[in-house]
Amino acid sequence: ARDRIMAEQGLLGSKTQGKYHMVFCGNPGTGKSFIAKLVAKMLLRLGVVESDRIVTVPTGNALIDKHMGGTPEKVRGKVREAQGGVLMIDEAYTITQELGPNAGSNVGAYGKQAVDTLMEFMSPPQLVMIFAGYEEEMNDFMRTNAGLARRIPNIFRFEDYTIDQLVEIFKVMCAAKKLTYDEDVPKELTKSLGFVPPDELSVRNAGAINDIVDKAQDNLSARIGLEEMRKNPKSMLHLKSDDVRKAMISLGYIRDLTGGGDGKGGKG
Repeated sequence: ARDRIMAEQGLLGSKTQGKYHMVFCGNPGTGKSFIAKLVAKMLLRLGVVESDRIVTVPTGNALIDKHMGGTPEKVRGKVREAQGGVLMIDEAYTITQELGPNAGSNVGAYGKQAVDTLMEFMSPPQLVMIFAGYEEEMNDFMRTNAGLARRIPNIFRFEDYTIDQLVEIFKVMCAAKKLTYDEDVPKELTKSLGFVPPDELSVRNAGAINDIVDKAQDNLSARIGLEEMRKNPKSMLHLKSDDVRKAMISLGYIRDLTGGGDGKGGKG
């Protein structure tokens, strides 16, 4: 509320705006991009940015040019594109990874150019920047230049989803696709996810559920066939537990139980 009033009165100066640069730390599929969109809308309402538009760089090393003088221009181009809004750099640590994860202050020349150019636009800021990636790698990235920590005061950690949360995400994704399912599907999904090693789920999080839903739909289509679709169109939108189980098997998350065993082991 304070920032909104200050913005309306023209009192939201560059030092105040500068406090909004952020780091999002977490594994893939934990909602970083989704939250970034919400943050952009909030910043617009506060008057911090002129637009809730987000320009996303899918990986930090996309800002690195193979020629020495090209990197600053690449960075400036993305900054111009995001002017007045939000620039989100995913896998931002790859900007400075050419010397490995423990580069410290000895950043390679191209990565140093990219970081230095980005910092030119942080104070006074012309946009809000969000740097995202794995937590350990992002910690290393922040250590490559002392100026980053001063200019990016907000660090947000995105935890991996629990199995119960993943099942809720499954329900939301199904609803978005207008899919229904048998009453036992969430319970069976919870059981099956319990067999998947945690490190395999943490690699994908909600992305794993998205893959399962898509594959389950494929299994549904194969199960009912074209003739049944014609007779009962609603059948093509109703999942059974076997559709989901087979999806997890084909994706390598659990083993096929038809030949016995407990289903444990995940991929490999």
